[in-house]
Amino acid sequence: MFRSTCFPVHFRVLRRFFSEVRTDVRHCVSKPDLTQEASLYVHWPYCLRRCSYCNFNKYIPKENKDNIMTECLQRETETLLLLSQVSCITSVFFGGGTPSLADPSTVSAVLETISKQASFSDQAEITLEVNPTPAGKMKLEGFHLAGVNRFSIGVQSLRDEDLRSLGRDHSSREALQTIKEARRLCPGRVSVDVMFGLPNSQLNPGKNSCRSSLLCVMTTSLCISSPLREAHSFLNKCKVEE
Repeated sequence: MFRSTCFPVHFRVLRRFFSEVRTDVRHCVSKPDLTQEASLYVHWPYCLRRCSYCNFNKYIPKENKDNIMTECLQRETETLLLLSQVSCITSVFFGGGTPSLADPSTVSAVLETISKQASFSDQAEITLEVNPTPAGKMKLEGFHLAGVNRFSIGVQSLRDEDLRSLGRDHSSREALQTIKEARRLCPGRVSVDVMFGLPNSQLNPGKNSCRSSLLCVMTTSLCISSPLREAHSFLNKCKVEE
């Protein structure tokens, strides 16, 4: 899997860097195809807040620079595809961070960039991670129109007390509403993240949360993640409460 990960620092330097690399790469891609197929991961590094358990690479933006990020992601995607000489993309995964904070036009622009350098397989899966807030739910249709055909929803738990302890900014009701809308747009192509084994919680609530998620998602896949490597702040908080 090839990763496309732009970071919100020194945007002018990044512009110049990608421009120079792209020029150099065009002189080097005369060799036969090295790889026929590949998957592409696109990282959107922004979040509105820091969840206490999350240790992924993320930033809290001080101002809106979506247009600059879009340009950087397009250039890096183009550079990666030129360097790898991949001819067919089987899947694209927009992760983060919180990629559902991006404008649907950003997703459309990246996918258009990919299509200019490689073809998509007939069954190509275009996945976007979604934070199940009202704002995230409202943008689902826009992402779907931009080319997304699968949603991965960060539910984490359907117990509001768990969501509060995790520092999440959505409720269980909002999560269920987001799942419903995602299933309407992409039937059979919705997955949810659910945590179990949370500190200070019993197994049964976790099992009930998983069961509820399964009933909501029905025939789609379910991703269950156990928080084995949470951020120190979350673990320290649990130790204090003990």
